[in-house]
Amino acid sequence: MLLKRMAGRLPEKIAIVTGAAGGIGRAIVERLVCEGARVVMSDVNQDKVNATLALLPSEMSASILPLACDVRNERAVENCVLTAIRHFGRVDIIVNNAAVLNFKPLAETTREDWLATLDVNLLGPALFVKEGLLRMAVGGSIVNISSVHAMMTSSRVGPYAAAKAALLSLTRTAAIEGREKNIRANAIVPGAIDTPMLHDNPHLSSGAEKLDAGEIGMPVDIANATLFLVSDEARLHHGIKLNCGWGPPRASLTATIPSKKWQQTPRPGPYYAPIEQMHQSLMNGAPLPPSSARPFRQTWRPKTALQSQYLLL
Repeated sequence: MLLKRMAGRLPEKIAIVTGAAGGIGRAIVERLVCEGARVVMSDVNQDKVNATLALLPSEMSASILPLACDVRNERAVENCVLTAIRHFGRVDIIVNNAAVLNFKPLAETTREDWLATLDVNLLGPALFVKEGLLRMAVGGSIVNISSVHAMMTSSRVGPYAAAKAALLSLTRTAAIEGREKNIRANAIVPGAIDTPMLHDNPHLSSGAEKLDAGEIGMPVDIANATLFLVSDEARLHHGIKLNCGWGPPRASLTATIPSKKWQQTPRPGPYYAPIEQMHQSLMNGAPLPPSSARPFRQTWRPKTALQSQYLLL
């Protein structure tokens, strides 16, 4: 689907999108180009990238550089970033979207199975983060595509869920270390998205899990979230995770909040407040609540403004 060109929220920005031959990656490429960006469209197989590019509107081709890149290979990742710089002059945006998913019980998962997933889903983004912090333009943006499995998972996807959870931690560290160059790093946490990866899920095909049609998002939903995070509209977003889709269930995050205004009127005694709500309050300038109101009985007090900002990321 060709998205209408808007006024252009990313004029002349240069982006790299990995896993760009898949459903979400293709949608992200299309959305960024429609907003004025020029994009390195990267995937592991050059023929697959070329075939995907051929499916896009012809007027987009001048703004897209199709490039094969195996994210498991450190030299290939470095070459991808250097090629983007040689071709377009710089890199402003990196979207780590490439991922693999294999369904196997933990009791049958070998070391090779673990490494095959971690290499793509965690170490690949880590290599791009490294290159981004070294070579991106000041004010750049990194977006890591995680998954709802990072927080609430199911059986037979252990390596995938572990990698996606670790990707959120990598995002927070990248946000802290990128501040010197004002490079922002944030993550998107998709729920069920209409892609081949979703339809290959044996839990769905067997009927063990069910999804209502209204719970399934489209690749363009993740593309829109990506556009927001890489745009100037998200200039104050550092190290956040943006949930896109249903789940995880609210009960999986925290217990019920006893007070709607816990920042101003905390109740005595230990209780738990959602980390996301506390972080948002800190970002909005609210004072730290007393230790009894902090999740997991948090007692460490920040000594600097930077520590305050990232206390609960």
